[in-house]
Amino acid sequence: MNEGYFVNWLGSVLSLFNMTLNRILGFVPSRLYVGTLVFLTMFSLLAHLIRQGRKGKL
Repeated sequence: MNEGYFVNWLGSVLSLFNMTLNRILGFVPSRLYVGTLVFLTMFSLLAHLIRQGRKGKL
């Protein structure tokens, strides 16, 4: 019914997220912290997936 509205809303949200991330990464001292945070998040998600796979829950 309103699929066009959802796609438009999703595009707006992604655009806002992208603008916010570019603003944060544009500030040089925060690049190290954001990069470390992203790395730790991805590593912990990967470890969680491996743990779930070993338990047989995937």
